[in-house]
Amino acid sequence: MSSIDEESDLAHTTDMVSLTVELPRALVERLSELASRTTWDMSRYVSEALTGYLHSHERELAMTEATIAELDAGGPTYSHEEAMAWMESWGTPDELPQPG
Repeated sequence: MSSIDEESDLAHTTDMVSLTVELPRALVERLSELASRTTWDMSRYVSEALTGYLHSHERELAMTEATIAELDAGGPTYSHEEAMAWMESWGTPDELPQPG
């Protein structure tokens, strides 16, 4: 369960908002230990981790959506057998050309 605290003092004065999430205790303990040994606080670690995670998954989702749109528009498809035959020929003297 998560929630955004729009009533937070920071919510109206900066671009930052408070977010409450439930995490496994062991993860929070690891995060707390890491923060206590560095100059970063827990919020900064979580923000950095989420920024990277979201960027990666947004890019992956965009590529998946583009591929589905291409297929929906009649883009090329290949059978499993064609793809496997091509891949299994890699590095052999009789390497097959890419299907299509």
